[in-house]
Amino acid sequence: MEESLLQYFYTLPKESAFSSPADIHISWAGHRACTPSHNIGPRVLDTYKLVVVLSGKGYLEQDNHPAIPITAGDMFFIFPHHLHHYWADPQDPWEIMWVAFNSTLCPRFLHSIHISNDHYVLKGILNDSIQRGMYQIINALGDDEDHYRFCAIGALYTLFYKIDFALRTKETAQPLPEESISAKIAAFIEQNFYLSIDMDTICQHVSYSRSYISRLFKSDIGMTVSEYIQHVRIRNAQALLRETTLSVQEVSYSVGVDDPLYFSKMFRKIAGMSPRDYRNLAKKEQPSG
Repeated sequence: MEESLLQYFYTLPKESAFSSPADIHISWAGHRACTPSHNIGPRVLDTYKLVVVLSGKGYLEQDNHPAIPITAGDMFFIFPHHLHHYWADPQDPWEIMWVAFNSTLCPRFLHSIHISNDHYVLKGILNDSIQRGMYQIINALGDDEDHYRFCAIGALYTLFYKIDFALRTKETAQPLPEESISAKIAAFIEQNFYLSIDMDTICQHVSYSRSYISRLFKSDIGMTVSEYIQHVRIRNAQALLRETTLSVQEVSYSVGVDDPLYFSKMFRKIAGMSPRDYRNLAKKEQPSG
């Protein structure tokens, strides 16, 4: 069997304006139809490497974990300074595409698609959109002009989005961990409590149905989404009442409640007293002098 190889490299100039460690940098990308003898490692790299399998089979070992069978449609990630070894199946060697990249922000990007040192293979993730994204990165890296950064790096960001979208829309057999969905909803509420958020907004944000979110959140957090929103708003209202001279109406608006009367009823229900009584009590409890 004859091997087919296409690969491009990019060396970041020292004087480049994009030399901050936070800037994502693509150093290598390619496409290879492998022979049965294709064997990489054991070795370590100083970059991240994403490998997508177009056809055929192979195997992956990383950090002395048992070998994982990899088949067409799968994707795996190599971590910097982690010992790894992968090779093609001798009977059905794989065809692969890859991109090597690095940045101090990479752990955040990978966490967003639930990739970690213990979970670095996505089974059945490949679709036409992801495959086109990989080709865009490879072709852009082959451009001799330095403006490749805008195209290749933009394509890599888009690729992460496409992977995340594939996970969320069940185009892959790998479901998102349910506890991460509830945590994301809670974080969204904590960060946006002052807005007019409702279930429709949250469903759109996490791309899951109202019924699924309602059941899951109540099971994980112990209260409904609406109750959690109320508690977060009242907790932040208490801080404003203690630490500022804002009126009750201004506090109500500041935590996302447009009806001050409803706010006062909600505050009394959760805090056990009115906003004014809470403020007066807080003042009395403050140390003097």
